[in-house]
Amino acid sequence: MSGEQKKLKRATQKRKTNSEAKTVRKRVYSKEKKIEKKESKPNIQLKPKTEPPNAVVLKRHHLLVKQRSGKGFSIGELKAIGLSLKQALKLRLKVDKRRKTVHEWNVKALQLYLGIKAV
Repeated sequence: MSGEQKKLKRATQKRKTNSEAKTVRKRVYSKEKKIEKKESKPNIQLKPKTEPPNAVVLKRHHLLVKQRSGKGFSIGELKAIGLSLKQALKLRLKVDKRRKTVHEWNVKALQLYLGIKAV
């Protein structure tokens, strides 16, 4: 065998191992995805008839603290109830992705709206 033939043989062996590794990775990844799907939260089929509540946020300026209506509920408030972001959007709830605070009054308002007992 010449030097060129040896190089070609090595290259094909590397290709085979890479393709085999990819198929193994795909199998493992697909199994992980199936497990994640099984562990996902149950779909909430609630269809409230009233309008969704507005999120209330605190506005601070020096010593003055005021409440105002916010752009939407934070993701933490939705998680406190057990809703995912997609479920909240399906229920037509406003969601503010930028907010990180979890206010008790917003969680209680969502519980009353959806008819969920305290979790």
